[in-house]
Amino acid sequence: INDDLRQLAEYSAMIAVRVAADEIRLVYAQIAGDGPAMADGNPLFHASRGNKGTGAALAVESIALAVESMREMKSDDGIPLNIGPRFLIVGPSQELAARRFLAQITATRSADVNPWAGSMELIVDANVAGNRWFIFADPALYPTVAFGYLAGQSGPSIASEIDFDTRALRVRVGLDFGTGPVDWRGAYLNPGA
Repeated sequence: INDDLRQLAEYSAMIAVRVAADEIRLVYAQIAGDGPAMADGNPLFHASRGNKGTGAALAVESIALAVESMREMKSDDGIPLNIGPRFLIVGPSQELAARRFLAQITATRSADVNPWAGSMELIVDANVAGNRWFIFADPALYPTVAFGYLAGQSGPSIASEIDFDTRALRVRVGLDFGTGPVDWRGAYLNPGA
C-alpha cells in the first residue's frame, strides 16, 4: 500500500527503458536487410544508388570506398552534396574490430597509418545482425530514417487504476510512435565479410 520498497517507482523506470528499447528496435528495422522500398521501387540500400557495397571487413580501403560513395552523392537536380561520415554503426560481433579500427594509434610506417582513426563516432547496437556495418552522415544534415510521436505526445502514456475490491494496481502503457525512411543519401551499408 505504501510502496515502502519503491517497487512501483522502479516499475516506471523499467517501463521507460523497455519503451526506449522498442523504439530503437523499430528504427533499426528500417535498415534491416536492404531496408524498405522507396518511392522508386528500389530498397533503401541498393548498389544502383551507390550506398551499398560488396561484403568487406572493416578496413582502411573498405571504409574509403564507403566514404567516397557518400561524398559523391548528388541531389535530385545533380548538385554534389559532399556528404561526410559521422557515425560507424556495427553489431556486437563487430564491436572489437570497429573499436580497433577507430583507435588512435601512432604508426611507425606511413603505410600503417589509419586515416580514419578517430574520424567517426562508434555506435554498437544488438539490432545490427552479423558482420554488417554502416556509415551514417550527421542526421541533422542528411537524415536517413525519421521517427516521431503523435502530436502532443513525447513518449509513452502511462495510465493506472486500483481495483476497488482487491486494491490491486493495474498499469497500461501506450506508445504512439512511428518511423520510416526519409532519404538514402546519408547512409552506406556494407554486408560485411
